[in-house]
Amino acid sequence: MILTTVATTAPPHARAGALADVDLVVVELRGDPALADRAATTPADQVWIALADEIAARVRAAAPAAGPAVDDQVVFVLPGVLERLAALEPDAVTAALAAIATRPAAEPVTAWPEAAPGAGDDDPAELLALVPGVRYDAVMFALHAAARSTGAAAPHPFLEPDAFVDWCASSEIGGYAPVPRYFVQLRQLRHDLLVGYPEVPGRDAGEFLEWIRVHGLAETGLPTGFAPVSPPTLPSDYDQAGANVVGMFAAELGMAEVSRRVADACDRAHVPIARITFTSEHHRVTRDATPERARFDSSIVCLNADSLPSFTQQVSPAFYERRTTIGVWFWETARFPSMFHGALRTVDEIWAASDFVAEVFRAVAPPDIPVLRFPLPIVAPAVDTTVGRVTFGLPVDRFLFLTSFDYRSVANRKNPFGAVEAYCAAFD
Repeated sequence: MILTTVATTAPPHARAGALADVDLVVVELRGDPALADRAATTPADQVWIALADEIAARVRAAAPAAGPAVDDQVVFVLPGVLERLAALEPDAVTAALAAIATRPAAEPVTAWPEAAPGAGDDDPAELLALVPGVRYDAVMFALHAAARSTGAAAPHPFLEPDAFVDWCASSEIGGYAPVPRYFVQLRQLRHDLLVGYPEVPGRDAGEFLEWIRVHGLAETGLPTGFAPVSPPTLPSDYDQAGANVVGMFAAELGMAEVSRRVADACDRAHVPIARITFTSEHHRVTRDATPERARFDSSIVCLNADSLPSFTQQVSPAFYERRTTIGVWFWETARFPSMFHGALRTVDEIWAASDFVAEVFRAVAPPDIPVLRFPLPIVAPAVDTTVGRVTFGLPVDRFLFLTSFDYRSVANRKNPFGAVEAYCAAFD
């Protein structure tokens, strides 16, 4: 006899002595959120071992007479399996369940034996799928674990399997080549993909999508819904000499102010420009920015190297074709990390605001990319003379010091307390 149940505090049919004639206990995870959370936080290749022990303990508690033998009688299955089992012939059910009940404990939860004798045309692997055609694997586990660790909203793989699969197949990266979350995570776990497609999101996203379509689906066994359509080929378009000034014009942070200063200086020098606004959910937006077309033959990109991949994802690599691209970059330590060296493929020239920053980039830039010192332009802002110290309740007869910083740009790095300590050390 096969006892099937949904996992709750204990299988509802299990009573003392009731398991004497039971050959196999099949427990579906869906009914118990606590067990589902255990499964979602246990590596995919350990789910069977971790949960089989716990479920067996619950069965023993409800039926002590069954004894230790129950450990070998419990089969853990994913949501929806019982419903699918009900549609099979009894012999096929018995064969399929017996096959996984006797498999080595070290096998991953997604792995079934080659075939279950008597299972007919039904693929026993499908019985362990979250939804038909999609089985829970180590990539999904890592993806969901990352979401949980950051507090990001993500459906539960075992309590909301349909929504979870849709979430894995969707992309949180917009722009010209939206890569599904599943394959973004797969790339992080595979060195060959990190080396072959170093800038995702960014310049390599389109080619990575092509790998997904040609090789990725076959290697993972995922359905075609995990492969979005090919990214469009976007021509670079310009019709005159001038500069496309790229920056976070609508945001309030240092690099946004750099872009505004460069654009204002170009206006003062009568250089025709287009303001190309890059937006990011990580930055506070307080201003309006009118979208403009990149219509000039040169681009002054006021974004640091670590932001270039996200901007490229937004506009496509065609933005750089047949144009001279200048990167206005900053860095504050003596070594420019190798993880950002890929951005050097994007620029033809680097402008640095100080000798120190220029030397940092000269140490890593190839010979054909000049690094120039470019002092930031200073454009006197309009001043509202009706606003003064009295407006803010500040003394009018004292010498005041001001230090300001962007808290979201890593407070320890900005070191505001250093300014306070220096002031205290200078003035008792």
